[in-house]
Amino acid sequence: MMDNGVDAIVVAGGTSLRYFAGMRWGNSERLFAYVIPRKGQPFFVSPAFEEESAREQAGAAVRVVTWQEDEDPYALLGKSLKDLGLSESIGIEERPLFAYSDGIAKSNPASR
Repeated sequence: MMDNGVDAIVVAGGTSLRYFAGMRWGNSERLFAYVIPRKGQPFFVSPAFEEESAREQAGAAVRVVTWQEDEDPYALLGKSLKDLGLSESIGIEERPLFAYSDGIAKSNPASR
């Protein structure tokens, strides 16, 4: 990531999530993502109602940040990266819905 100037990679449900996190999780219109930061521990961004299922698969030691239906999950993702001192450049794997990358970009205009 450092060689390519990327602060974090966002992975959504599907085969990449299975590869990086060992989890089977499908895609939906609601953001559920695994965030692999350049520094610090990876974490999940999950709808609050999916937290229990996420923890069952991810394990209790993995950080899961949750959002309610009236909150912006993309802003939460950006804030979580800022808390780690990151957020300049966010990479997104190629398979997620366009809505995910668009949402991240619109909610975090200072990032690229």
